[in-house]
Amino acid sequence: MSATASNILRLIQDCLQLESSGKTARKLDVIKTNLEEEIPFLHDAELKMNDKKSAAWLTRFTTRLHEVQDVVEHYHLYLFDKYRKAISDKKRFCSLSSKNDDEVFSKIGTILLQKNQPDVPSTLQTRLRYLMSVDPVARYLPSALTEPIKSGLGLTTAELMGHYLETVAKEFDARKIEREAWKHHIVPADINQQRYDYKDASKTLTDSTTTLLGREGDIKQLQLRLTDQGEKVVAVIGEAGIGKTAVAAAVYKSLKHHFECHAWVFISNESKANLLRNTLTSFLENQSMMAPNNLEALSAESLREMICTLLAGKEFLLVLDNLSTVDQLDCITDAFLGTNCKAKILVTSRASEILIRATFSRSLGWLSGKNSLQLLRRRALLEADQTNFWPLVESEAVEIVNSCCGLPLAISTVGGMLSTKRKVTEWMAIKERLKETHFMPYCYADLQPVLKSCFLYSSLFPLNHEMSCKKLIRLWIAQGFIAKLPHFTKEAIAGFQLYELIQRNMLQVRLVGLDGEIKSCQFLPQMHDFALRQAKMEGFAAILDFESSHIMNSAYHLSLQARNSSQSDAKVVSRSKFNDAKVYSLDMSKFHSFLGFTQRKDHAQMIASSCTFKLLLVLELQYLPLESLPSTIGDLVLLRYLGLRDTKLKTFPGSLRKLRRLETLDVRGTQIIEMPAWMDGLKKLRHLLIAGSFVDKALNLHVEIDNFQDLQTLVGVKLTEDVAKKLRHLSQLHKLSVTVTQSNLLVSLLDSINQIKCLQSLTIKCVVRENFYVKSWSPLEKIEKLRVGGNVQNLQDGISKLKFLKYLYVWDCALTQDPLSSFYMPNLVALSLCNAYVGEEICFGETNFPRLKKLSIIRFNRTKIWQDIAAKSMPKLETLNLAHCSKLENVPKGLENLTSLQVLQLTKMPDNFVKEMEATRSKHKLEFSLLIRATTDLFSPARTTTSFPPLPPFYNTNGAGPSSKHGMVNIKGNWSNSTSPSTVKQKK
Repeated sequence: MSATASNILRLIQDCLQLESSGKTARKLDVIKTNLEEEIPFLHDAELKMNDKKSAAWLTRFTTRLHEVQDVVEHYHLYLFDKYRKAISDKKRFCSLSSKNDDEVFSKIGTILLQKNQPDVPSTLQTRLRYLMSVDPVARYLPSALTEPIKSGLGLTTAELMGHYLETVAKEFDARKIEREAWKHHIVPADINQQRYDYKDASKTLTDSTTTLLGREGDIKQLQLRLTDQGEKVVAVIGEAGIGKTAVAAAVYKSLKHHFECHAWVFISNESKANLLRNTLTSFLENQSMMAPNNLEALSAESLREMICTLLAGKEFLLVLDNLSTVDQLDCITDAFLGTNCKAKILVTSRASEILIRATFSRSLGWLSGKNSLQLLRRRALLEADQTNFWPLVESEAVEIVNSCCGLPLAISTVGGMLSTKRKVTEWMAIKERLKETHFMPYCYADLQPVLKSCFLYSSLFPLNHEMSCKKLIRLWIAQGFIAKLPHFTKEAIAGFQLYELIQRNMLQVRLVGLDGEIKSCQFLPQMHDFALRQAKMEGFAAILDFESSHIMNSAYHLSLQARNSSQSDAKVVSRSKFNDAKVYSLDMSKFHSFLGFTQRKDHAQMIASSCTFKLLLVLELQYLPLESLPSTIGDLVLLRYLGLRDTKLKTFPGSLRKLRRLETLDVRGTQIIEMPAWMDGLKKLRHLLIAGSFVDKALNLHVEIDNFQDLQTLVGVKLTEDVAKKLRHLSQLHKLSVTVTQSNLLVSLLDSINQIKCLQSLTIKCVVRENFYVKSWSPLEKIEKLRVGGNVQNLQDGISKLKFLKYLYVWDCALTQDPLSSFYMPNLVALSLCNAYVGEEICFGETNFPRLKKLSIIRFNRTKIWQDIAAKSMPKLETLNLAHCSKLENVPKGLENLTSLQVLQLTKMPDNFVKEMEATRSKHKLEFSLLIRATTDLFSPARTTTSFPPLPPFYNTNGAGPSSKHGMVNIKGNWSNSTSPSTVKQKK
């Protein structure tokens, strides 16, 4: 509940900024002061939920907190609506006369009537009904609430509001004596300070060896069995939290490139058709092939036929994670019958009944005491302790490990919590508490209030959903779930908070960039279940899945999910129809967030027609097949985040101009062809995402771009002279993607960039058949990510000076000097060159790319000779992709000098080159996996979105669609970052 209290404080602060004087403001300030003092006690009570007295007090106080939150939210909405017309361009909200305050709180009265508050005299309840006919705030109320209380005579709302706030203020004031008496009994916790420097912790967060401690033998056995010709179904069995998925992920990552096809499928409680659909989708994605347009409508039998066609005669590896029944396994294996394929299936499950289908099984047990202690020390960030703190707490650590019973999930989560504790007394208190409390609620209770909100909010995403870190951070910022920390941007603070949740094992790393940056995260199933239960218990969030028999109206955040069901289709349809009426009547006026995770058209229509959102801060509709937005969206005056990515939206309603608080607008992948001129009124925008960096689409901005002083992200914009010159005023800009049509505009652009000190990522897409020239590239010296497409004539000279670059993508640029020998980039980790070089020779420079991990060479149509590779060339190179180099015939000597190479992929390369590469690899017994791929016509390959660029460097080299994981290492191993081979040579 400390999270709720923290949110109330934020709301009161917003109200006081709008209206800082008057009786109401003074009473709110009293509540604010007392509530700030109350938070440590709320935190303490949450840690002592096993104590009946603490639990009873927390329950009573929780009821009061939800009341106060409802009251303050509607007061805040009224104040904002009252003052929004007085907002100037560069000033905060103006303080206006409050002469109408006595008539504004009918919604508050309605809340109190609904709750039947004993603090409100019955005479006040009777007289209150008159207010609905005169109150200007009445328009915020759904008719279902207003109709019953429209009759009666009586009282001004200010009297009711004053009585209520005075009651709450007195109640909180009365707690001062009790707080003073109990302040020495609370659990020691420094909840006002936070360790935000996670640079030293980043390696631990992304190091898979941490989660695999003590499992080396299990991994080796599974690898041997899956490469054994006799084994077909290998099972990993164990209780929840024992580490089955981590072990399976390590095995999958080490073996997947040695099979012609591979896929990872997470299994929840779903129908056979959905299970087959997910299996087919995963195989297609890992072969860079598009699924049929009607995939969602296909029957189970049709899906089986497609899987048979895809896998016929091939050797493949399939991981089925979280399998619960034999029927689920049989459903998958039946699809392979008669395909003459060589299937290797790795299963993780808690159910021992799976063993009857397994040809080999490995049961994971608890960690030994030694491994448990080492894991705890590593997760507590004390393995390389320089302060001699570990010897002081080692005895406590032993007892803490004993309380965790050798369960890796418990040890990792408790260890993450201990990483924030550097006092011996804190370790002693945790040791005692874990003897009587389950680790999961205790570790949750230890979170700071803002982190609790972030954790619970993340549970709105479906289980096993890959949560983009950037998106999650923007959502948290929109909700105000950000700690106060001077000298840091909101995005930086939210990033620190995300890192702490990951360090505490509340969230899991899913995808990591080649430079070590965490790109996406997810929940473990057990942690997701706990988060949902906790969110429901606290009235924080609810899941609307159109199938559950109960829809919770008391929550503040709503997630729409088309959950897969194991029930028959008839039962699902029946239940869905039964709940449609409930959805239409659902009171959505109190929700702060609505997140959609479905692609069903009927869901989109239902939400659009039934929504009565008024307090909404976040509206995420990605993938919902919406073709238009209702004009009433302009009534969501508090909205800060609007996500419309990959919808079918064609135009904006004019009422959108009223969303003066909007901070994020994402319309990538929509059918919108013009950005309206009235957008310059959205002065608080921080992220404007119009089109992706690797697609042709770019729109004109008919606005004064310098109005967006807070803008940090601007992508998908067509560069004009006005935009090029005024970009210099966007001092906070971090990411920019523009399409350039004239050479002089490129010069103006770089002049402006010279004034932007924060810019880290730049994409410049020059139109085809035009020549561009830039005098100086010095403005880009500190850029970390650069994408350049088009014939920029002096690009070679400019790029060579960019020493801080980490990612470089170049396409359709006729470089005359070999970029692999002429560039010197000490920090580059990913280099992709597509149709970018017109020379006949290439040579890997000896010291040009000391940190390069991934190199793609695509469509070097004139290159014939690959010179010998020197001993120190590219010492960190892990992945090398060669594609469509039609004249390259020779394999260079010195291939063994690429000592870190793990995967070499050849796509549509000359036959002689492929044969020589196979012979060289065999002769020198080289350890890397050789993947040889030719374009397949079995299914329609994914195509580029448009004709520009013809083949962007991040596209798979067979002409297939883009791989969103390019340049990234996948910790969990669900997705491959390279295409699968049609012919594979086994590792020697």
